Amino acid sequence: MSGTIRVTSRFRLLVPLLLALPLMLAIANPASADGSFFFSGTLKSGQEVCLGPAFTEDPATDRVVVLGELGDPASGTLQWTINRGTTSAMTDAVVVVQQTGINLPNLRVTATDFPTQFPGWFNGCVKNPKGRPVVVPQAFFTVSVPLPP
Repeated sequence: MSGTIRVTSRFRLLVPLLLALPLMLAIANPASADGSFFFSGTLKSGQEVCLGPAFTEDPATDRVVVLGELGDPASGTLQWTINRGTTSAMTDAVVVVQQTGINLPNLRVTATDFPTQFPGWFNGCVKNPKGRPVVVPQAFFTVSVPLPP
């Protein structure tokens, strides 16, 4: 009977640790192999928010990198940029594509259009270049396998 109690108490201690482990790992590693990142809020003049980074896994030819808006467009002009770096720190990031405007189509980067950029680390940045604060209802950045046509 004593052995049963000991095993049960160990099990009770182990269960919360096992349940919390995936959350701890997610917090410890801010980068994602393939993932989606979202932002909604107000950007003040000159303020920028970057989403990601995410790594394109091999084979990279089936990955697409997209930065854009969901739903209602932003309330003013924004600068949209997709950057590529060699590490998740993005300290050596270079601009792959960039657009400035209101209600722009989603920016896309594919291995077909930019073969020298894949595989690699990518992030998407949204910046209010100047003027009044701009409300961004829902911006997103994703690296994923595109759905078949």
